[in-house]
Amino acid sequence: MTLENNISDSFNKSIGNIVAEIIGSFKGKAVREYETISFRMNKCFSVYASNTYAKCSKVKTLIHRNKAIDIKKAYVETDFLIESESLNQNDIYEKIINSDNIIITGSGGSGKSVFLKHLYLTLIENDSYGFPIFFELRRVSESDLQVGDLSELIYNHVFERSGDITYNQFKYALRKGIMPLLLDGFDELPVNYRKSLVDSIKFFSEKYPDNSIVMTSRPDDQFLGWEAFTCVQIKPLSENKIFSLLDKIEFDLEKKNAFKNAIKSTLYKTHTTFLSNPLLCTMMLLTYDSFGEIPNKKHIFYKECFDVLSIDHDALKNNYRRQFHSGLEIDAIAKIFERFCVVSFLDQVYEFNKLEYTYYINEAIDLLAEIEDIDPVDIEKDFLESLSIMQKDGDKISFIHRSFQEYFFATYAVSQKELSLNDLIFEMFCIDSNSTETFLMMHDMDTLAIECNFILPIASRMHAKMRSVDTDTHPYLILREFFEYCEIDTRSKDSYFQYRLIYYFKSNHIGLSLLDLCGAIGIIEKRSEVKSDGFFQEESESIKGFLKENNFRRYYCIKSNNKYFINLPTKNICNRYRDYIGSIVTHLEKVCVKRKQLRSKTLIEKIKKKRKK
Repeated sequence: MTLENNISDSFNKSIGNIVAEIIGSFKGKAVREYETISFRMNKCFSVYASNTYAKCSKVKTLIHRNKAIDIKKAYVETDFLIESESLNQNDIYEKIINSDNIIITGSGGSGKSVFLKHLYLTLIENDSYGFPIFFELRRVSESDLQVGDLSELIYNHVFERSGDITYNQFKYALRKGIMPLLLDGFDELPVNYRKSLVDSIKFFSEKYPDNSIVMTSRPDDQFLGWEAFTCVQIKPLSENKIFSLLDKIEFDLEKKNAFKNAIKSTLYKTHTTFLSNPLLCTMMLLTYDSFGEIPNKKHIFYKECFDVLSIDHDALKNNYRRQFHSGLEIDAIAKIFERFCVVSFLDQVYEFNKLEYTYYINEAIDLLAEIEDIDPVDIEKDFLESLSIMQKDGDKISFIHRSFQEYFFATYAVSQKELSLNDLIFEMFCIDSNSTETFLMMHDMDTLAIECNFILPIASRMHAKMRSVDTDTHPYLILREFFEYCEIDTRSKDSYFQYRLIYYFKSNHIGLSLLDLCGAIGIIEKRSEVKSDGFFQEESESIKGFLKENNFRRYYCIKSNNKYFINLPTKNICNRYRDYIGSIVTHLEKVCVKRKQLRSKTLIEKIKKKRKK
C-alpha cells in the first residue's frame, strides 16, 4: 500500500505549504537556489511519508503471523479514559490540533502500537494535522543517548541521511508546531536508557511547546510527574467492540460463530478481562477452537496458546504431525524457547538483530545440558517458521508479542531450582518496576512460594521497622525509611485531593514498588478481611491546608531529603499503614502454616497410595 494510492493531492499541497514555510527565509536568494531547496525538501518529505505510510498500514496478527495484513482489516476504533472521563479517538485528534502532549497507556496486547500506526495514517490523510513523524523508541541505541537532545535524535534517524533538510530547518518546523511526534513503546526501552530519554522528552516539550507529542507505553507511575503531558488509558473493549474485532478476523466462519455464541452465553461474564484485550481475545479464539473451553488462570491460558501455536492450525483436524527443522519434540523446543526468553528478558532485549538472535539462542541451548547436538540455525527457523512465535520485520526479529517472553520468564522462575525465586523476582522488578502482571502469573503458578517465601518476609521486615517508630513525634521517619518521595496531585476533577505515596522497599540495594507488592496483596484481600481502600484519602483536608500554607499548586513531588517532607500531615496515614501491613503479616502467617501443612499432608497421602499399589 502506498501513500499515493490512498490519499488525495491535499497532502502533497500540505507538504508544499510546510516546505514554503520552512524555507521562507530563502526568498531573498536567487530563484534557482530557492527552487532547488524547495524541490529537494518536497522530495524528502514525500519519500518519508510514503515509506512510513506503507509501514504503518500493515500489521501482523496471531492469525496472520507470517504475512502482514492491511491494518484496516484488524483495527477496531479505540476508546480511552482520563480518570473517569471517556474519550474517543476523535478527542485525541483534537488534542493534537491543540498541541497537547499525550501519553497513551495500556497493558500488553491492548492495542497501543496498532492505534499509534492508525493515528499516523489518519494524520497523514488529513492535511490539517501538519507533517507527523512516527518513531519506534526501541530503535534508540546507546550511542543515541549521547546526543542528549530528542530533536537531534529524531532528525538523525529520520532525515540526516537524505541531506535534503538541515537540522536547523527541522528545528524551525518543530518551533512552528507542524511536526507532531508519535513515539511508540517507551516501556520497550532498556531501564538504563529511560532516565536520559525522559529528560530529553521533557526538555523537548518545554523547548517546542506548540509541537505535540503522542507516546505509548505500559502504565508507569513516573508519568504522574510529567506536568506537560496528559496521561490517557486505553479503555478495555466493550462487548460490541469484541464482536467487531472478531468480525474482522479471517477465520472459519462456523468456528468463529460458535465462539461468539459462547461469549454471549457465558464467556463474557466469566472472562471479561481476557476478552476486553484485543491480543488475548484473538488468543481465546484460537484456544477455544482447539480445546473447546477457556481456562480461568492466565498462565494456563498462555500455555494453551503456545500449544496452539505449536500446531499447524490448518492441519489440526487432519491427524497431521508437524516436523520441526531441529528434529526435536515440542517439549524440548519449549524448554529452549523458555531459556531464550529468560536470558533475553534479563538483558532487557525485546527485539533482536540477526547476531543478537543467534547469540541468545546459543545462550539458551547452553543452559540445557540434557539436549545435545543441536544446530542453532534449525532452532532459529523453528522459532520463526515452525512455531511462528517470533517474527521478522526487515532486519529485526521480535516476539509476536512481548507477553510471551514474560510468561516464559514466569514459568522458569517458579519451576527451576538453580537460582533463588526471590532473586529472580527482585531482578524482574529492577528491570521493569511495572511487572505486576508477570508477578501475578507467578502467584497463580505457585501461591505458597510467592505468599510465604516472598511477600511474608518483606511484609514482616516492614512491620518490624514500623513498630519501632513513634508516629506521634516522628511520623516522617517511617516515610524516610520506606518512601523515596511523596507525590501530591490535585488535578483530580472530583472533590478530594489525591495523595500518593510511592514506596521503595530496600533489600540488598534492590527497590520494590509498593504498588507491585499491593498488586499481589490485592489477591489476598479478596479472601480476607484486610482492606486498604481509601486510607490515603483520609488526610485530604490536612493536605489542602498544607498545600495552601506552602503555596503549592496542582502537583508537587516532595523528596525524602526535602524540608517539607518532615512537616507532611501523615501521622494517621503512618499508623494506618503500619496496622495494615501488620494485618497482612498476621493473615499470611496463618495462611502459610495451613498451606504448608496441607501440602505436606497431600504429599504423604500420595506416597502412601503408591506404596499400597
